[in-house]
Amino acid sequence: METRPTCQGLERGAHPAGLTAIETVIMLVLFGAVMAAIYTAVVTGLRSMTINRSWLHADYSVRRGVDRVVEEIRWGAEVQGLDPQHVRVQVPAGMPSVRDRAYQVEFFRQGDFLVRRVDDEEEVLAGGVVEFRARYFDQCGVEVTDPAAAAEVRRVQVEVVTRHQNYEGRVALRRLRAEATLRNYPWAHPLPADPPSPAPTPCF
Repeated sequence: METRPTCQGLERGAHPAGLTAIETVIMLVLFGAVMAAIYTAVVTGLRSMTINRSWLHADYSVRRGVDRVVEEIRWGAEVQGLDPQHVRVQVPAGMPSVRDRAYQVEFFRQGDFLVRRVDDEEEVLAGGVVEFRARYFDQCGVEVTDPAAAAEVRRVQVEVVTRHQNYEGRVALRRLRAEATLRNYPWAHPLPADPPSPAPTPCF
């Protein structure tokens, strides 16, 4: 006589062809937790990307502006005045920007922009600028603040702060400080023997 297989090995409440109701609920809960974790990771990654993009934008803007200011100050022979928010540098002829004549270049903040001016022509160097400041130092590193002593300035320090905001309203501030030494001040060039050329005062 043929015998039929029995299900004596199955636990009570189990189905031989699938999962129990409790196992199904547990599976759905675990699946939901995994999906929630993935969603959180994706959203966090997107927010981090937008924040980094704002920082990169602010960083690029401030570096571009400061690099241009520092580069041209290094061509200078002397500064004109000691305005902490308006740098004026006298540049001799033969320099890369204007080769055929000497000129005065100015750097200052105008609204949210860092501006370069030569004669009546203005050029925007950076946007989102919230602060532009300059400090002036002599050959010994002592800060010069008296406009009457502008001829003693040998080094200029500039500081630019930019601010950028992304579409989520997140704000990125970037501050960059750099220094430039005047390469073309009179001591760097030979002068006639009579009168003798001035010599820099030693720093002790």
